[in-house]
Amino acid sequence: MTGCPTGKRRMGAICPLLFLLIIFLWVVGPAIAGAPPAENRPGYLLPNLVPPYINTPYGDCFSADELSRAGSRSVRQPPFFPGMSPYAAFMNISCNRTGDRYVTESWYFTDWDEFRQQREDLFRYLARHGTVSNVTLDLSEELARTNNTYVAGLKTHSVDAVRYESRETSGYFLIFSTDFFPGSNYYIVYYGVVGPAGLQQHSHNLETLIMTVFPGMMEYQTFESNPASPMEAPPVPIPAGISVVAAAAAIAARAFRKRDVPFS
Repeated sequence: MTGCPTGKRRMGAICPLLFLLIIFLWVVGPAIAGAPPAENRPGYLLPNLVPPYINTPYGDCFSADELSRAGSRSVRQPPFFPGMSPYAAFMNISCNRTGDRYVTESWYFTDWDEFRQQREDLFRYLARHGTVSNVTLDLSEELARTNNTYVAGLKTHSVDAVRYESRETSGYFLIFSTDFFPGSNYYIVYYGVVGPAGLQQHSHNLETLIMTVFPGMMEYQTFESNPASPMEAPPVPIPAGISVVAAAAAIAARAFRKRDVPFS
């Protein structure tokens, strides 16, 4: 083999294996590196404040005042609720036309036990500071109002949510598991209005914020709202090229045994 030392039977046997290792890393490396790191994943649930999702002629007036898409322990926790995960993101939003302020806060988990405990702690916190109820949000009107064929045709038109009302903020929590990334993925995401404003008059704007991100994210994925049990994580997909490498390795191993190369 080109590049391998000659005249040494041991090196002659090892060089093909090194070559196979290089091929393996070349094939598998991109697959492993494909998913974003955990600290970037909570930002996927922050609203997309751009057309066609946000339609200015219809009165949408959102602008992002402050945001952090990649949460970590060094980033301040969102303002209204306890910090539930080191993987967090937030966006403060204002409406220039009305002066209303909105907020989105997103927490991401990969461990079921941690997610379940933080969810229980959150529910206790919400019960102490406000009122809580379960609702189903219908996003059909918001999707259709974009006047965009693709967006209006997204399959997810409704989502279960936890409705929360308090003097500081009122809004909706989306709590779900999803196979959007490899492995187990759990989210707790809040879309709310800031201050003691009545939730009913802001529901349309909050549903618009949810519409800009959730249906599109779930178009080719599955999700379960407020899951009662851990995700059954599918096995990590193995690129087809690995089977070729495995076959080549088997051939090399047989050839190696036939050589009867001594290692002592």
